[in-house]
Formats: sequence, structure tokens, C-alpha cells
Amino acid sequence: MPLLDLIGVDSCQRSFCVAFAFLSGECEEDYFWALDRFQSLMYECCRYLLPIIKAAAMSLAC
Repeated sequence: MPLLDLIGVDSCQRSFCVAFAFLSGECEEDYFWALDRFQSLMYECCRYLLPIIKAAAMSLAC
């Protein structure tokens, strides 16, 4: 069960944790589902400020 780590970057270029999500798999649809859920939650919280979502593939740590 893969763990997705969503991070943000502040105005000083420092990263911070935004959310975690356990995915049922690693296919593209699983990531789209998690990002859609995150965007829906952010919209409910802050209706006028939707997050800008960018995806980056990362390699596994050794």
C-alpha cells in the first residue's frame, strides 16, 4: 500500500507537509483520485483559494 506525501512550498522556498494518503495502488488513477480528494477538501475549507497542483515523479530511496 503506497504512501503519497503531499508537500507545499512557502514564500521562502521551504517545504512543509500538507497531507498524507495511503493509495490502493500506484497507477495513474490512484494518484488522480488522491489529488482530487485533496482539492475537494481544500475547496470546502477555502472556497476562493484552490491549490495549484503539480506532480513530480520521485525515485525510491536506497
